[in-house]
Amino acid sequence: MHRSSDLHLAAVVCLFFVTSVSAFFAPSLHETASSLSDDVVAPGRTRRNTLPLITPDALISVDQHTNSSTMYMVELFESLYTGHNLVNPSKEECQAIEEADTVRNYIGAIQDVKSSSDLVMTWVTSSPTFDQPANEAVHLSELRVELNATSEQSHRFVIQLHQWVNVSCDDGMCQQRKLIHSRDIDARHDDFDGREVFDITKIVKQWIATTKDATSPMEYSIELRAKALIESEADHDKNVLKALLAADIQTEDVLDDIALDSDDVSSEDHGATNQLSVTDVTLVVFSRAPTSPIILSDAHGSVRTRARRSTDEARRRKKQKDLRKLQRDEHKHKMDEKLRLEREQSGPCRRIDMDVDFGRIGWDEWIIYPKQFNAYRCVGTCKGPLDSRDNPSNHAVMQDLVRLHQPERRTPEPCCVPTILRPLSMLYFEEGAVLVRHHENMIVEECGCR
Repeated sequence: MHRSSDLHLAAVVCLFFVTSVSAFFAPSLHETASSLSDDVVAPGRTRRNTLPLITPDALISVDQHTNSSTMYMVELFESLYTGHNLVNPSKEECQAIEEADTVRNYIGAIQDVKSSSDLVMTWVTSSPTFDQPANEAVHLSELRVELNATSEQSHRFVIQLHQWVNVSCDDGMCQQRKLIHSRDIDARHDDFDGREVFDITKIVKQWIATTKDATSPMEYSIELRAKALIESEADHDKNVLKALLAADIQTEDVLDDIALDSDDVSSEDHGATNQLSVTDVTLVVFSRAPTSPIILSDAHGSVRTRARRSTDEARRRKKQKDLRKLQRDEHKHKMDEKLRLEREQSGPCRRIDMDVDFGRIGWDEWIIYPKQFNAYRCVGTCKGPLDSRDNPSNHAVMQDLVRLHQPERRTPEPCCVPTILRPLSMLYFEEGAVLVRHHENMIVEECGCR
């Protein structure tokens, strides 16, 4: 007896958190671009067998937010930092990574699940939950959905994305469902991993434009409708045989197994329940900011930093105690420091180490990686006469000549300063989520007289 096609439905309502996860890249990616262009920005490449840069213990503080969308951002950070392809970007994502300097994740939370005659999932976002800056140019927006197919009868699903839009009607304005995407999914396919990505760039641009002109908070919604299709025996056998022929597998044993499987099917299987659940949803927006943000903005905007400010009084007392100990230690090393400074100032303009420890400056509670890095700094003098070894600018050369030949003008000597700096990728917490940002001008590459 053939099994007839059947549909089973459930409703899932999700709200996007106010928090977002961001990834900032340098406009040209600088040194990172050379590795990413051959690795991350190359679709179809397989994951490398490398040790994770970020361990699960480092993410313990984000607990319930350590979902697939969070791990996507972690892997994106590791790809930028190491040059290893961990995210397998699509062609559209490759182009967006090249063009964007910002990536944000608006994380969704499943609020309710309902069963009906139609499988319906709805995600709703409203201002200020959706806080994409209006001054940023959006290059790509994706709705990333994690699905879990629990049906033993059906492996095929039809996924449709809809948006409710306002239309004119006899009574004024009415709402009508508009189809955005429609996709057939076969859970038996080797490439199926439960993760579906939908391009909703045009929709998100409309949201941003509407929010920009709105005088009150706006609410937006996207409806995801998924239908589980139960195959008949004939369709089942046909699809299996088609797959075997495609794989060039045509032995009698395999064909006998197919026949046995068909004989084992009973009419009682017709009443089996088919379910398609959503385990994670997130909105990812690739955009370019008009100006590069400074790290102080992130430090002041961090929830963990705000929490630290709320307990400043207690921490201040502890710091005073620690300060007294540090003063004793400083006195011991005072002469050594004086000699070191004299040696630095007497030499030519050059780059030396400057190790930054975020724990020592009080930022280790919200910065996940790196905990330490070498920012370098410039020391030395530009006494002149300057030459190419001093890496001077033309203005510095003129200033040095005026200082040497017109002493009455009391022109100071040029300063030894950074002339080339490169960015640093950082991974840190912000409002319970994980954020990735590519900060410009963090590490000194070269020094010169200016």
